[in-house]
Amino acid sequence: MSFISNIKRGVMDVFSRIAYEFDVTRTKPWSEVYLLSRFGGLIADFGCGSGRHVSALMDCGCEVLAVDISPIMVKLCLSKFRGGDNYMLVNGVVCDIGFLPFKSYSIDHALCIATIHHIPTFKARLDSINEIYRVLKRFGILILSAWALYQTRFIRLIPRMLLDRVFGRVLEFGDVYIPWKSRNAVYMRFHHLFSRREFVRLCSSSKFSIAYIYGKSFRETRFSENHVAVLFKP
Repeated sequence: MSFISNIKRGVMDVFSRIAYEFDVTRTKPWSEVYLLSRFGGLIADFGCGSGRHVSALMDCGCEVLAVDISPIMVKLCLSKFRGGDNYMLVNGVVCDIGFLPFKSYSIDHALCIATIHHIPTFKARLDSINEIYRVLKRFGILILSAWALYQTRFIRLIPRMLLDRVFGRVLEFGDVYIPWKSRNAVYMRFHHLFSRREFVRLCSSSKFSIAYIYGKSFRETRFSENHVAVLFKP
């Protein structure tokens, strides 16, 4: 198994273990979801987690593909809607977003919120974005986000990340394992934290055209916690 595959499997395992605790902490959908819902059609949520954005899209009458690498997350997501009036609007798919099991030009629009930073290497992240490009219809919109490197809670990690890169313990500067403190254990999740310049380079290198790139925060006042891009397929 390759280094990249090992990291992806590790991410899948951790999210499967923390799924129910994670669900409690991720309840409020991003406002961008409602913007995307206005366009309607079939919308894919890549890295859907426990389904906070899936629920918001369904409430707006959209048909949704709930896609995640963790089977437990997809199961948890679907369980929230089973027996409901709009259950027929959602389908769950377990897969790696770098290898999507969908036909080209088959999906109208997509979300990929706080997912791409769990993928190691620039090339693998770019390949995943271009795979989303492949499955979107012409004029499809992708809302993409990733965690920002330069924010207060990560400043103290920068010296360690520099040393890890210098001594070859990681592939890229910005690679770091961030702990999730569960009730029974501490699980380490792989992240690649982005500078704004790197995030722009990733989006610019993809096949998508860029509509907007901006920062978004929930608690931070001095820095952006997330980089967000609104991309479209011309």
